[in-house]
Amino acid sequence: MNQSITSEGREEKNFSEYLATIIHYRHLVIVTTILLVLVSIVVTYLLPSSYKSEGLILIESQEIPTNLIKSTVTSYASQRIEMIKQRAMTTDKVMEMVEKFDLYPTLRQQAPLSEIVNLFRDNVNIEMLEANVTDPYSGRAKKATIAFTISFLDSQPKTAQYVTNELITEFLDENIKTRTHRAMETTLFLDEEAGKLQRKVRLLEQQIAGFKEKYKESLPELLQFNLSSIERLQEELTANQKQIIQLKDKIAITTLEYTNLKQYIASQERDQYSDSDMEMDLATAEIKLSQLLSKYSTEHPDVKKIKSHITRLKSGDSLNTPLQMKANDP
Repeated sequence: MNQSITSEGREEKNFSEYLATIIHYRHLVIVTTILLVLVSIVVTYLLPSSYKSEGLILIESQEIPTNLIKSTVTSYASQRIEMIKQRAMTTDKVMEMVEKFDLYPTLRQQAPLSEIVNLFRDNVNIEMLEANVTDPYSGRAKKATIAFTISFLDSQPKTAQYVTNELITEFLDENIKTRTHRAMETTLFLDEEAGKLQRKVRLLEQQIAGFKEKYKESLPELLQFNLSSIERLQEELTANQKQIIQLKDKIAITTLEYTNLKQYIASQERDQYSDSDMEMDLATAEIKLSQLLSKYSTEHPDVKKIKSHITRLKSGDSLNTPLQMKANDP
């Protein structure tokens, strides 16, 4: 009880001493406070202003299941973004933006090229945005990158905004080029897998036909063995035919994505269809012709139509009329 009273009295005494000290040196405290405020104001006005402009880019998931197309044609979003960043932030492209928006005019007259490029890259910031999502194929919850931001710092707000817009456009253009290349890789991969399965199906069909011919007059005690072998081969044939159908569906999806990407690029270039685009369209037409010939004869109207289009492409008469492909075509 006595210790509690003593402690409270001591605290009141200490507070009184602090208050008395402040009152005694009140002039010094007031002057110090005023000086600190003035220094803060001066520093604020002397330091250069810096404005930050930021843009958000959402990441779309691929339509082809990862269990069908392995790591040869898929990768993590962060890896793809880093790869696109390396392509979009080369020295040549950085200097194009620096000259286009007249960045660092004083520094450009004094500093070497590498210092200007490094300063630009330091003012660019890319941040990944992650969220907990459910994997549509495995059904498990995991953390994935769903978007990323691009920002740029500059002393002028308008310049920061213009440069950020330019960076976003550059990233999207590089992404389109990357996705176009991946779509072509995926199409070739699926074509190869479909070809392997078709050859395997033809071999199985020949084996079944030969088996039936060889044992058509077999002894009764071999009947069960023959029936079991035929059933096994037929099951393998059915399984391979189902895989071929699935692969053709995936090829149709990939071809549609590839065609949409090419049409988007064509519209951005205002219908300026280059030689590389003609070669890409010719490759697409030849893939479509191969698919049609696997189902129809050479006299079928669709086969004749696409052959005529390939002939025009090879002769160079159809530079501005790329072949329109449909995902639901047979």
